[in-house]
Amino acid sequence: MCFVTTSSARIAKTARKNILAYKLLKNISATGGSSPFQNLRWSVGKTVKSRLKTKLSYNGENINEGLHCFKTKTGALNYFYYKKDKHKLVPVLIPKGSKYYENNTQIVSNQMILLSNDAQSFDKVAKLIGAKKI
Repeated sequence: MCFVTTSSARIAKTARKNILAYKLLKNISATGGSSPFQNLRWSVGKTVKSRLKTKLSYNGENINEGLHCFKTKTGALNYFYYKKDKHKLVPVLIPKGSKYYENNTQIVSNQMILLSNDAQSFDKVAKLIGAKKI
């Protein structure tokens, strides 16, 4: 997944609250799944960490290292790579204090937690932890 910044999104932000978002995973099991591009294994409840790295390209500045997710269900389900029979939408949490970039539809962060292997639980989790929806 490639994340292209807008002019207002070129500086990493620090999460002031927990942020809830959506991630597409494949090979879903009761304990987690794998990311579609890097095949990184995600386990429910475990914090995954990555560095954030930017790279200039012909169409702007790309964040080519980091943990990618979507701000909304609609953004994820409309993503060109999403295939209903191969991917599942799951809720993730960007913990308070994380560094992140955002554009209109996506977020790239340096850390993320898979909350569940089921997106239906998203709203229940949000109410429980008082997370911020962007």
